[in-house]
Amino acid sequence: MLKEKDCLNDLDYLHSKVKAIHPCIDFKIPLQEIENEMEICRKLATRCKDPDSFAAIVSRFLKKIGDAHTSLMEFQEDARATLPFSTELVDGQVVVDKLRRELFNEEAPGLQRGSVVLYVNGKSAEEIVEENLQRTPFNSIAWGRKKAARELVGYCFFDDSTIEITYADRHGRVRSSHFPLYSSAVPAVRDCLIRENRTTYATPLETEILDDAKAGYFKLRSCWDKVIYNTMINDIFSIDPESLRDIEETWWRLFEEMEKRHFKNLVIDLRGNPGGDSRIGQFLYKYLTKKELSTYRTRVKVSEELKNREEFFSNQTDGAVLEYEKRRLLFPYENRLEESQLKELRQYEGIVVVLIGPDTYSSAEWTAAELQANDLAVFVGEATGGGGSVPGDQLYIQLPRSELIVAVSCKFFEAPGAKLEGFDAVIPDFLCTPVIADFAEGADTVLDYTKRLLQEGIL
Repeated sequence: MLKEKDCLNDLDYLHSKVKAIHPCIDFKIPLQEIENEMEICRKLATRCKDPDSFAAIVSRFLKKIGDAHTSLMEFQEDARATLPFSTELVDGQVVVDKLRRELFNEEAPGLQRGSVVLYVNGKSAEEIVEENLQRTPFNSIAWGRKKAARELVGYCFFDDSTIEITYADRHGRVRSSHFPLYSSAVPAVRDCLIRENRTTYATPLETEILDDAKAGYFKLRSCWDKVIYNTMINDIFSIDPESLRDIEETWWRLFEEMEKRHFKNLVIDLRGNPGGDSRIGQFLYKYLTKKELSTYRTRVKVSEELKNREEFFSNQTDGAVLEYEKRRLLFPYENRLEESQLKELRQYEGIVVVLIGPDTYSSAEWTAAELQANDLAVFVGEATGGGGSVPGDQLYIQLPRSELIVAVSCKFFEAPGAKLEGFDAVIPDFLCTPVIADFAEGADTVLDYTKRLLQEGIL
C-alpha cells in the first residue's frame, strides 16, 4: 500500500531524474508549464488511493512533456478499460481487429474483423479518438491517432462495466450490441494484451520469397535480434534471446536465395515496427553499397545513468550536452560477417522497395530515413510516424517506492536529409493506404500494390 509520503517522494525522484537525463525536456512544452504540471501531480498524489491511481499520475506528468519515448515501461501504465476485441485505425475509420475470445466468447451479430466502430455509448468514434489524442504523447499526429484508436475506450469509459457499441458489419448494415468492459489491471486481461503484442518482439525478423513478384521479402517487426535485444522487453513477453534470429545471418541467407533464383527485387517491410536499436537496420547497408553514408546528428545529455550504461561517457561531466554534428557511416557499417565472407560479398544491384506507414516508428523510421537520405530505396505506403528530429534512446529508472519503471530519452536526434527535415517524416514515393475491405479479408493492400508495381516494371 502506497502512502502519501511514498507518492510524493517518488514524484520528486521522477522530476529530478527526468531533468537530469532528458536532453531537451522543453522541446515541445515550455519548462514552466512542465513545472506547473508537477505541482498539480503532487496535489493529486495527496489523494492517491492505490498503485494504479499513482501510475495514472505518473503517466499524466510524462504525457505533459510530449515525448513518446519518455513514458512508463510497457504494460505498467495506469489501468484502463479494455474491450473484448482490439481496434485499429484503417483508412481513417476505427475498425475491429482481433476478437479476444479468451475474454468474451459470445457472438455479436455481424461483428468480425473489419467491422467499423461508429459510436460508443452514443458518442462518435471520431470524437473519442480526438479526446484520447489529448492524453497521448506523440511525435507525429498520424502515429498518435493510431494509438488513440487502439486505446478507444481506455480512458473515457473506465467506470462502466458494460458498453454499447454501434458498428457497421462487412455489408454495411449498422447494428448495436452491448459488451462487457475489462480492466487491464486484471492479470488475465493483461496476459491477453501481452499475447497480442508478443509476435512483434518474439519474431522480429521474417523472410519470404515472393515468386509472383520475383522478389525477396524481409519483414522487420521490431529492431531487435538474437544479439541486440532489450532485457526488460524479453522479460515482459517471456522471450529467450536464443530463440531469436540473427539479423546478419538472415540477410545473408535471403540474398543468397535471391541470387540462386536470379531475383532482382527486394521488398523491406517496416510497417508496424515500434523501433528498438537503430544498429539493426545498418546490417543491411553493406549488401547495397560501399559508399560513405549520412546519418542522424546527435545531442547527448550526460547523466549518472548514461555513464552506468556506456563506459564511453565515464569521464564526462553530468549535465553536459555533447553534440555529434557530422557523423558518417563507413563500410561495412554494422557487420558480423567473417572476413572471408566480407571479401566475397557482392553488392545487390536490383530494386529495393521499402514499405512504410504511420506506425513505422523510432529506430524503424531511423532505418527508413538513412535509406532515403542516401538514395538506397524507393518507398511505398504512407508517411512514417516517428516525427523526424526527436528525442530518443531510452534509459530506465525505477521509482524507489512504487517500483514503477520509467523510460527517459537521453539523446536528441536530428534527421539526415532535407526531405525528412522538411516533412518530419519519411514520405513515400508511391502513396498507398490500406483499404477496409482488404483488411477485413486479411489481405495486404500495400504489399499487393507493390507487387503490381514490380510486375508492371513501374519501379
